[in-house]
Amino acid sequence: SVTGVQTCALPISEMVQKEGAVDAAIGMLSHRDPLLRRHACRLLALCCQHDAQCAGWIPQKAQKLLVSGLSGADDETCQFAAALLQSLARVSRPMASTLYDLGAVPPLVAQLQQVARGQAKGSPQAAAAALGHICDAQPDAAKAALEHGAIAVLASLLGSGDASRLGQPPHVCAVLCACLGALAAPEPTHTAPMVRAGC
Repeated sequence: SVTGVQTCALPISEMVQKEGAVDAAIGMLSHRDPLLRRHACRLLALCCQHDAQCAGWIPQKAQKLLVSGLSGADDETCQFAAALLQSLARVSRPMASTLYDLGAVPPLVAQLQQVARGQAKGSPQAAAAALGHICDAQPDAAKAALEHGAIAVLASLLGSGDASRLGQPPHVCAVLCACLGALAAPEPTHTAPMVRAGC
């Protein structure tokens, strides 16, 4: 079960893969049933979380499906898809760069915007972490994220309009701040709009 993978370590991930569950889950990423897509993302994200080599089991075609699936999916499916993107982007800089090339930045920023506007339920943590890993690996990703309005939405999520409160729980704010750091690192001029936005 998915929850079983969550609580166990590397040998379980390998066993899940050897039994064919990973390949089955990859096939479900294009299924019309959102529930199947959602739990396929969850299974794959948990496998990658426990074993970095799992990222190599997910072919680029499936990664492209994952990125395209971020647009128009229900809130929960988007959350699990973002969690899988986070796990993949964290594995290596080349993997994160590939996700940028596949177009992951705009839908990740859009997901953060939907959460900030109250149009989507759930936490912005996975999408912000995925975006941060991708921008850290690929300077062009940071520029693209800025062009899509990432700074304004991150400032909003942090609660920059009200210095007396955090917009999110502290551990989520830490991830949002790390994402801002990844956006600022490639180019010093990126910090000016952060200051203007109250970050």
